[in-house]
Parts: sequence; C-alpha cells; structure tokens
Amino acid sequence: MYFSSKIYIGADYEHRDVTGIIDIKIQGRPVDIDLSKVSSIILHEGYFRKFNALHGWLVENIQGGIDNCQDSYFPEEKQEELMTICEKILEAKSDEISQSLLPTIPGFFFGNQEYDEYYYNNVQELLDLLNRWKKEDKIIYYAASW
Repeated sequence: MYFSSKIYIGADYEHRDVTGIIDIKIQGRPVDIDLSKVSSIILHEGYFRKFNALHGWLVENIQGGIDNCQDSYFPEEKQEELMTICEKILEAKSDEISQSLLPTIPGFFFGNQEYDEYYYNNVQELLDLLNRWKKEDKIIYYAASW
C-alpha cells in the first residue's frame, strides 16, 4: 500500500519560466531528463505492508468500492475523518471499537486479522503520517499493490 504526493512543476509550459538542473544518477550512470518536459514530480509519502483494515477503509471511502490498484486522490476531509478514527482507536485500544471504526478484512495475502500490537502500531504510524501531511499541506494519493 503506497501513498504519494504530486508536485506540479509545469516546466513543459514556457510561460511558467521554470529553471533549474536535474542531476540524477542511477548506479552511477546519469539519467538524461529534459527539464522542459517535466510536468510534475511524484514523491513517495508512505507505505504499509498488510494493513488490511486501512486498505478496506480506503477502498470504501475514497475509491468508491473499486479495488483495482488504481491511484486515488485522498481528500483532506477524508484524511481528517481517518485521523479522528485513529485517535479513537488508540484511546480505547478495544477490539469492539477497532472493529466498528477500522475493521480488519479477510483476503489472500492481506495479513493478520487480529486487533493486536501490530494493528495498533499501524494505526499509530498512520496517525503520525496523517498529522505530518496536514502540517505540510500535501496532496496525497493512495494505490494498493497486492
């Protein structure tokens, strides 16, 4: 499960007057990138492995129930909603509350379905990410990779 942000550069439009140097090497070899063709830059913002409860919530709440590994915009209001859910779960640390707010889901390769230390650690890590994105005013996208 991957989260990313996209920064619009617009160097592909002359009137934007974007200047700079792109100096990237992969294994010591330069990568030739023409700045005048750069529209956006995508940044890696977060990753979770087998946090099926989060995946289920995102599919239902930002992907309209469609789970096909597409990139999906994660609106700020949904991030706020998920922050509140995480805070309630961490305050209660109760199977009942966790199951009602952010239930685990079954599935091949989806991981553990227990409300255990692993689950609560993931909820805390998610809350930390959501708080960071809020402070940085990030535009976030989600994509699953099963």
